[in-house]
Amino acid sequence: MKGCSFRGRSRRGALVAASVLIAMAANSAQAQNRAQANATATLQREADRLQACLESELAPLQIESTVSRDGHISENIRMTRWGNTAQSAELADRALTRCTSPNGAAVSAAARIKDNCVATHGLQQLITLDFAAGEPHPAWSANDRARLETLIPTTLTELSGNARVQTPKADAIVNTAEQLRVRLEYRGSSVSQRDLDDWIRLPRELQIGITLIDTRSGDRIIAARDLTARIRPGLRGRFAANTGDAWFREVRSNIDDAARAMLKSLECRAAQFEVTIERGKLQMSVAGFRGLAEGRSVLLIPTADAAVASRWPIARIRSLPRTDTAELEVLRGAAETCNAGCRAVPL
Repeated sequence: MKGCSFRGRSRRGALVAASVLIAMAANSAQAQNRAQANATATLQREADRLQACLESELAPLQIESTVSRDGHISENIRMTRWGNTAQSAELADRALTRCTSPNGAAVSAAARIKDNCVATHGLQQLITLDFAAGEPHPAWSANDRARLETLIPTTLTELSGNARVQTPKADAIVNTAEQLRVRLEYRGSSVSQRDLDDWIRLPRELQIGITLIDTRSGDRIIAARDLTARIRPGLRGRFAANTGDAWFREVRSNIDDAARAMLKSLECRAAQFEVTIERGKLQMSVAGFRGLAEGRSVLLIPTADAAVASRWPIARIRSLPRTDTAELEVLRGAAETCNAGCRAVPL
């Protein structure tokens, strides 16, 4: 009887222990479901579709690395090289744009012309203007130079579209990935006789160099234009001491057309953000973009990923504590996937 009693108590103890384990597992599952309640089926399908496309498109940028312990291979890691060179940066941009475009296809030239770019996800990319004028030339009056050096930056910052040019603030660090560098060079006749200048408009020339560069990969040149605006010699009007308004309008129009054509390459490019773990929190750098808000969902693409198939994490913006940083919370997966860094792409 004592043996039976002992076996009964053991059986009851085992049942209690099993019940506790089941309850713990259920509570853990419920907590996980609560934490990932916003990773809806639709969101997960979109994330899986995007991952499947990127896994094939990013192949040229990936290398296999093995981790061994005590002489035995323990795991295979796939490393993605993000923008280490100008070529890899361009390949990554193309892959992301192709996979986030409608139906997973590259945006056509016609779509670019019509500005039908859904790949931007409603975001505006900011480009910092780096403007500098060359040495003054005696053929150019101070009034004309001042007018040009106000007109050209104003023209560029007033351009509309998904890619917006902005002038850097005096107390801010320039940290946008792209910069638009504009350089002016004044040229003209070396003749500077006061009596002659009163009656004759001497020939002058303005050289305008515009270069769009990617600062992430050694100032890679994305696009460049060289414009030349000439003023031919002629007789001065009685009251026309400076260059005519029509000439300035023509300069403005040419710069507007050239800049729009150069920035078109950014209009349909998919947004991507660097993600790191700081003090146990996922931090996403949003410098250079406008339009992000709390609750926005993103797919996290790990820099180092297990070679075996795994689903990439989904996260959303929890808060925007600074203008250049967003704090993320994971909806699916584990934050530790980004220990070696991640790229975030809006969903």
